Amino acid sequence: MATPNFDQLLERVKYLPPEEQKILRDCLEAYLASPLPPAKDAYEESLRRGMAAGSLTRIPGPPTEEDIARFRNRNPIQIEGEPLSETIIRDR
Repeated sequence: MATPNFDQLLERVKYLPPEEQKILRDCLEAYLASPLPPAKDAYEESLRRGMAAGSLTRIPGPPTEEDIARFRNRNPIQIEGEPLSETIIRDR
């Protein structure tokens, strides 16, 4: 049984211009063809793209307590001269 929100969505799709209906259909087909569930946010979407492109072999799990402790105990690298951000801005 469809929910009221889903029914409203279907009704709105009927009134989309044909170009937007095609874009929506292409997106739905891509989601359905993917072995991974749809992304919940931009981070998950970037992981999905990495998997699809073959640049990632697995999606990493959440950080462990050890990962968090290593991050909190990190030592920044000291560099001489102007801040790196200023160098990047100047070079652009």
